[in-house]
Amino acid sequence: LIVAIHEFGHAFAAVRLGLRFDIATVIPPETGTGGYVKYKSEGLPNIQLLIARLYSALASRVMERIYLSEDPLDPTSVMEITSGSSGDIESATGNLWKQIFALGADPNGGTLLRTSTPADPSNFGLAPEEKIEAFGRIMRRMENYMIEDFLKHFKKEWFKEKILEFGRKGLMNEKQFYDMIGFIHPGPNAIFIGEEPRLQERFKKDVQQLPES
Repeated sequence: LIVAIHEFGHAFAAVRLGLRFDIATVIPPETGTGGYVKYKSEGLPNIQLLIARLYSALASRVMERIYLSEDPLDPTSVMEITSGSSGDIESATGNLWKQIFALGADPNGGTLLRTSTPADPSNFGLAPEEKIEAFGRIMRRMENYMIEDFLKHFKKEWFKEKILEFGRKGLMNEKQFYDMIGFIHPGPNAIFIGEEPRLQERFKKDVQQLPES
């Protein structure tokens, strides 16, 4: 069930953001691993694509909060999250670090590369303590944004029903997933539809509030 919650979260966020994927599955590719969502190759990543991937990485935690907690927006709902989403936190942390420090996406900063190996999330620890705390708050607010957005359009029971259906199926391609949740599939060539611009705007506002280095 937890695997189904996780992968449904990633795939559902991808639909909301217009982030394309080939399949979503709860079936592990090998022993000792979990399910996964196989995203389509979008070519050279830009900031918009990285922001979409960041939201999608955090969506496993979002869906756990929606499914497992009585009040998903209560700050204590994070206490219901399992350890299965720890890898998603690592991915999101590295993604955010890369955007701000390696790709010059900080509106208050410059375009100078501020780390020698930007792809390594371990360099996140080299940032000032107040900036690390600010990044943590950004990702928590991103989680809350998604919870607000998801529950604005669908009730908690709807998510439970769809997650269980997804879990029973085990594997779905993108069109099957769209059909299951009642969204119109955009076809094989469309890129970046849906809610991505609005979420980007909220992300940028948070980044602008980062403390100076």
